[in-house]
Amino acid sequence: MAIRRLQSLEKKLYKDPSLHLRVRQKIEEYVNKGYCHRATAKELHSFDTKRVWYLPLCVVINPKKPQKIRVVWDAAAKVNGVSFNSALLKGPDLLTSIVFVLYHFREHRIAVTGDLEEMFLRLLIRPQDSLSQRFLWREKPSDTPVEYIINVATFGSTCSPSSAQYVKNVNAREYMEAFPRASSAIIKHHYVDDYLDSFETEEEAIEVVNQVKFIHRNGGFHLRNFLSNSERVLAAIESVSHDDSKELSLLRAEKVESVLGMKWSPSKDSFIYTLALREELANIVEPEHIPTKREMLKLVMSLFDPLGFLTFYLIHGRILIQDAWATGVGWDVPVNEDLSRRWWQWISFLPALGNLRIPRCYFLGRMDEEKQLHIFVDASDAAYACVAYLRAAGTQGVEVAFVGARSKVAPLKVLSVPRLELMAAVIGARMADSVIASHSFEITETFLWTDSSTVLAWISSDHRRYHKFVGVRIGEILALTKINQWRWVPSKYNPADDATKWGIGPKFDSGSRWFCGPPFLVHCETEWPRKQNSSLTSEELVRNHNVHQISSTPLVDFSRFHKWERVLRTQAYVFRFIDNLRCCRNGRPIDTGILSREELRRAERELWKQAQSEAYSQELAILLETKGGPTVRHNLLPKTSPIYKLWPYMDHDGVIRMRGRIGAAWYATSDAKYPVICYITKIPYDNIASGRFVSSSLSPCQPGDGSK
Repeated sequence: MAIRRLQSLEKKLYKDPSLHLRVRQKIEEYVNKGYCHRATAKELHSFDTKRVWYLPLCVVINPKKPQKIRVVWDAAAKVNGVSFNSALLKGPDLLTSIVFVLYHFREHRIAVTGDLEEMFLRLLIRPQDSLSQRFLWREKPSDTPVEYIINVATFGSTCSPSSAQYVKNVNAREYMEAFPRASSAIIKHHYVDDYLDSFETEEEAIEVVNQVKFIHRNGGFHLRNFLSNSERVLAAIESVSHDDSKELSLLRAEKVESVLGMKWSPSKDSFIYTLALREELANIVEPEHIPTKREMLKLVMSLFDPLGFLTFYLIHGRILIQDAWATGVGWDVPVNEDLSRRWWQWISFLPALGNLRIPRCYFLGRMDEEKQLHIFVDASDAAYACVAYLRAAGTQGVEVAFVGARSKVAPLKVLSVPRLELMAAVIGARMADSVIASHSFEITETFLWTDSSTVLAWISSDHRRYHKFVGVRIGEILALTKINQWRWVPSKYNPADDATKWGIGPKFDSGSRWFCGPPFLVHCETEWPRKQNSSLTSEELVRNHNVHQISSTPLVDFSRFHKWERVLRTQAYVFRFIDNLRCCRNGRPIDTGILSREELRRAERELWKQAQSEAYSQELAILLETKGGPTVRHNLLPKTSPIYKLWPYMDHDGVIRMRGRIGAAWYATSDAKYPVICYITKIPYDNIASGRFVSSSLSPCQPGDGSK
């Protein structure tokens, strides 16, 4: 496999001599830096062959930087279904959230960025492990391939990202006591190999950046390519390299640089958007071109927007993709006329992206007063969204700054607008929690605004009253926010409405409501919209039904008795007690003598009925509906019933009895001809057959299933 991949690479390189030269120089550079070395004879013959692996060499060219190449090794290449990466552990995800890093980058007036040179290649691998990382290389196809051993972590290995972050953070923690601010910047304000930070003063920026460089240098890393909106900070950074001086000249030329995929102009200190589409994407926006679903997805996903500046525009592109998906059209089949028309309407606003200038720093003046967070949420039948703003009072009065936004298309399953408004409130609550946790300064108050009175009513009531869909989401909202933080806002003042409803189209203006927030935020709180009475609908309420349950628990616990006579007499005395209570109420004399035979028979019948109700409840219900004597000639019980074959019936006292041929015996008593049916395992009848209980009158009949 390694030989075949080398030959394939050589064919590509010899078609482009300039590329071949640069690759050869890059490998020589790696050898000179100690990143790899030519394998010695001892290393070739004194190593366990089971651990030898050859990594195919690859060349990666960034289309935006065609003169810069990166040599990587394909650790995912498989031989017999096994790759080098399959033998490695990926490790935990130690990356700081890109949104968290960008939030901090916008906090203060002085901004600084830099990046670590060859971060992965600065991680040395143990000698016994590096022998497993080999690759083949030769300068000419006629030469014999030479084996090289890689001494460092490689681009392409699944464990390299986690290992690099771990080493970086461990090195920073060693200096936590000496340089706490710089150590924290390395751990929290790096995204992969990019460093972004902001400071309130130039003096603080110079001090911390030099400390960060010092810590990295002692750990074997090289921080370079600095950018800042302050020339003094750039000039004061110690040990300015050639690359750093180059960045200083870029600042003076008012050029735009890429910062974590976003375009930042240091001289203007603002984020901007430039529409520089790749050739394959440029063809999509040509006039009269009918796009396919694949082309629509490529273009929409090519617009990188981690903070949500373009949410009010991109969400409508995602809606178009969802609509194309719903039609069932193939990936490479042109969409229908209606979708094509709407697509071109959306495409027509792309050039307006170049008009946007979004300030990097939240507040231009010093904001020493308390800061408030305002979240606005809204939904339509096509999408739901939230947008966040910071409000603070400072030397220049009240300022409102755009923080970020989030949006989602509505699910294909049709939901009511109140439910979608509730889902918007959920992502708004999540965003509020994320914004508060991601900023270093304290946010003293949080307000969440919605124009849905129904959602406000749901949040203010007990979420356990509602169906699961509504109840679960209200529970999450209340776990992240407080009821008194939610307020009502008219739709005409809700900026989230710009993302959920297309209207006449988006406004690409940095001074629009989307970027500046509603006008009332710059006024005092007394001029804010007042809370309206929430309208609670019964649509999502769980309907309560009152159910009366009659307990069939026996009055006497018969498990306490071991003789049938005691059970019988106890039940008889219970009946006599009840009868005496009625006599007292009606003024008649009570019975205090010995138990009569009729009282004992009454008690006995009740005992059989209790036992039958426990064992044959379903059969009892059927027989109650079809009362009849022993002469009834039909059997309505299901054949699966254990007493079906006994041809049961219910007598006038409510006792289930069996029928049989003995019923024709004229000389037998009624109890003998039609014996009582009873399951013998039920307490207190489980010992009747063994003779422990002796009945004075009735003789029970036990079914064969589960009895003797």
